Order: sequence, then structure tokens, then C-alpha cells
Amino acid sequence: FAGVPPGALTLEATDPLTLLQGSVRGTVPSGAGTITVNIPLQPTASVVVRVTEPDGLTPAANATVKLGLLSADTDANGRVRFENIKLLPPGVAPANQYRIVATANQPGQTRSFASAPFYPQTQGAEEQLVLTLRGVGSVAGQILLGDGSTPAPGAQVEAVIPSTVQIAGVVVAVPSGGQKNTIVADGEGRFRFDNLPIGTVELAAFSLAQGAQTQVSLTTPGAVVTKNLILTASGTVTGRLVRPDGTTPAAGAEMLVGFTSASNALGSILSVTGADGRFSFSPVTVGRFTVTGTLLSTNGLIRFTGNLGSNGEIFNTGDLVLDEAFPVVVSTVPAAGAENADINAPVELLFSEPLDPATLDNTGIFLRPAGGGVSVPATVTLSAPSGESVPRLVRLTPLQPLLSSTSYQLIVVDGELLNATGQVINRGPRDLVGRPLPALFSATF
Repeated sequence: FAGVPPGALTLEATDPLTLLQGSVRGTVPSGAGTITVNIPLQPTASVVVRVTEPDGLTPAANATVKLGLLSADTDANGRVRFENIKLLPPGVAPANQYRIVATANQPGQTRSFASAPFYPQTQGAEEQLVLTLRGVGSVAGQILLGDGSTPAPGAQVEAVIPSTVQIAGVVVAVPSGGQKNTIVADGEGRFRFDNLPIGTVELAAFSLAQGAQTQVSLTTPGAVVTKNLILTASGTVTGRLVRPDGTTPAAGAEMLVGFTSASNALGSILSVTGADGRFSFSPVTVGRFTVTGTLLSTNGLIRFTGNLGSNGEIFNTGDLVLDEAFPVVVSTVPAAGAENADINAPVELLFSEPLDPATLDNTGIFLRPAGGGVSVPATVTLSAPSGESVPRLVRLTPLQPLLSSTSYQLIVVDGELLNATGQVINRGPRDLVGRPLPALFSATF
């Protein structure tokens, strides 16, 4: 460096190949001509790594060994040598020590690996390290339906390699960790995965919306572990769709059954009713399910909820009657225009059909002074009229007596009313298939 002024000086150096660094500090005296300065790089050591097959004796030729950014393939004797490895200070925790990883390159063995810490502390020393490959194994088995005996041909089977494994009490990254192998089971539901690293492997199978998952432990190199997977229990949902008269088949209706999926497929099946109005869904996962249907020609809707309790069960919904009408208020007590109503009595509304209790809201059915003002605080309940079993009678019970000589307006909201910001401020009742009133209902008494 030319033109260096007198005074304190710090020189730093980095080897571009090894990335080793060094630095010196000193003082440049006034009038000194050319000064020669030696910059010692960081102290280093070297290591000879010998890689063996899982038997601990046979050299693992052509295995790839990595130490940080350094990489080399073993020779015929299973050896590689790394030089200029920067020393580590005393007391470095195992997690911060160097880690040398060897991976086999032989076909069918590429997930066999070995991993060990390397902790050089002596300058100029040549360390010796032996790595024994862990080996690989295989998993084979059969995918079966929920009955545990019927094969599931064509099922999708996955084997997922874990990201880490514990070696000598230390959690170590698996070179092939996170990789997923996917195959399709044969005509008898059979499958086989080879070249799986010793350790625990996640195994999963899927067929439509049915699935199964398990863990398989591979402990012996070269061994084949047998593991069968039984898919989620399932059954059949069947029934008939009819028009409101209770007898005319609803042909050509679009039907959908929804249920919990145990796979990456949707938990639903589509179908169309036949000329006789019948439908059938299979396989439906055991548990709660919901059947919905639409007959576009009549604007008919249906919703039915049931439960499959066991594998192979056939659940017959019986005749499902289409709902082809919107719910309306049939009558009220007091009636519209009534005078001298009892100020202590509840207000009753009789609807044309059953309502969904979950949709009752005192912002959707309420009472307010006819001249304007806030709604009357009240409770809203749903029950069946006397002599009936279907809940279509709504009772609005004010928390305080109504004012005498005052007209009140009874309101039932059709659907949802939004404010200027798009928030729902009033929510009207709906029937069992989700229909709102066709128009806002109002009565004054």
C-alpha cells in the first residue's frame, strides 16, 4: 500500500479460497520507508474422514461428504481429507460445533447417511473421524377399506421422510428430510417404498375422502417392514326426494352430501335423482353428514342432517320433501289493526312452515312504537303450536308492559339489512332450508 500516513494502522486479510481471516495492528512511524508486515491467518487443522457401510467394516466408496461449504466424494477406501479447517475455541456447545455429513450415492441407497460433530482445537493437527452410514430400509403393505379386509385398489400412498432425527442425544437434520414419495396402490391395494432412511417415516393413504395415517419405525438396514393401513370407516346414504305433495318423485334434482374428509379430497359427493326421485351416496365417512338438494324447475330446496354410526352402514333418509315456498307470516296475535290489545300479553306470530331456531334474532323480529322510536326490549322464542309438532310459532315477550293508548308496529325482516358500512344490523328468520321471507312483514295494532 503506497501513501500510508504515519500513525495507527490495522491490516486485515481474507483467503478467498478458505475464507480464513487474520488481522494485525501497529503504528507507522514518521519517515519510515517500506515496511513489511506478516498477517497470520486463523489457526487451522485438517481431518481425514473414513466412511463405512452400515456393517461398520466395508468402505463406502463414492459417498459424498460435506463439512460446511466443503464437499468431496470418498475414494475406493471410503476416505476424504479436508484441510484448513478453522479451529474452534474451547467450550463450544455441541450445537455450534462443526458437523460432518456423509451420504451414500449407490442406487437404492441414496438416503443412507451418517452425521457426526467435528471439534478441532489443536493447530496443525490432522484429526481422524469414522462415519458409519445408517442404511436404508423398505416399507410394504396393503391399503384396506374401512372393514379391514377389502382391498382399496388405486389408493394414493405417501411416505414422508422426517426432517430431523436424534443421534447420540443430538437432534440432527436428515439430508433427505421433508421429501415425499407418492405412489398408487396396485389392483390389490398393495404398495412398497424402498430407499427409506433408518428412523421414523410418516405413512399415509388416501382414497376419495377416506384416509389413514401412521408412523413406521425402520431400525434394521436392508429390512422390509410390513404395515397395512385401514382407511376411514364409511357407509352409504340413500333416500328419495319428493315434491310437496309427499308422493310425486322429484326427478333430476341436484343432490350433494357433505361430510368430514379424512384426505386431501373434498368431503362431498354430487348426484342427481333418478326418475323415481331416488339418490345414493357412497362412500360417506362415518359421522355427521348433511344432504342438500335443489330442483331448479320448481325452485325447490331440501336440507337433511344425519349420522352414520359404523362402517358399512346404509342410512336411509326415507322420503325427503322438497320445500318449494318461502316462509310467510300466516297470522298474528293481536291481529293487524286490533284495538284494546292486552298490554301484558306476549305477541304471537304463526308462520307457514317451521323456522330454523338458529336464525331467530330480536333484530329480525321486533316491536316498536308506530310513531317511531327504538324497538321494545323483548325475548323471542320458537315453539310448536298447540296440537302440532313443528316449530312455527314465534312468541315475542316484552320485558315491560306495553304502553296503553299507544299503537305498535310488528316487524319481521326479510333476509339481512346492512348499514352504510356493510355491517348487518338486522337479521330476519329463515326456514329449515335457509329461505328468508320474500318481503318485509309489518302489522300495526
